[in-house]
Amino acid sequence: MTAGSVRSGAVQDRLDGPDGVGRVTASAELAGAAGADVGECVRAMDWSALAAELDAVGCAPTGPLLTAAQCQEIAELYGDDRRFRSLRYRAGDWNALHRDLYGELVFPLQVVIGLDAPGVDYTGGELLLVEQRMRAQSRGGAHTLPRGHALIFTTRDRPTPSVRGWSASPMRHGVSTVRTGERHSLGLIFRDAA
Repeated sequence: MTAGSVRSGAVQDRLDGPDGVGRVTASAELAGAAGADVGECVRAMDWSALAAELDAVGCAPTGPLLTAAQCQEIAELYGDDRRFRSLRYRAGDWNALHRDLYGELVFPLQVVIGLDAPGVDYTGGELLLVEQRMRAQSRGGAHTLPRGHALIFTTRDRPTPSVRGWSASPMRHGVSTVRTGERHSLGLIFRDAA
């Protein structure tokens, strides 16, 4: 699922672009809701540590990117299906393990930002990541995103060391059943939107 589409040309090829930050152009609604502080938060992140975490396990949590007020403002936009597909889950909702693959061009990473407070606004609804490892058991993880925090994770396959060099380990993600309340998240999927 995606909360918005971002043209692949708007994203640099690597996390460590010329100024140390990958660039994303989002819709005017989201840019207005998030405010200018997001860019400063992104620039201040320890990109070496994030890259090391991505290499080690296929995902990396960030610190806070959005304030509670910014999260609420974005979540309120979800009532208008014409703006973007929402990532809104109510009690009993869940999302099966899947990959967000749209078109031939697939950017290797995507981002999801939690817009509600876990344990307060909802229970359950953990982000699930499963890595299918070569000649080994699949490895799964459950991630709870604090309000305003993001998780960067592998979109399709991630390189993993193997006996013969490197292998592609397929990754899938989903959402566990929301037990109570309502859970909103903002998914950023970088893709060819031509």
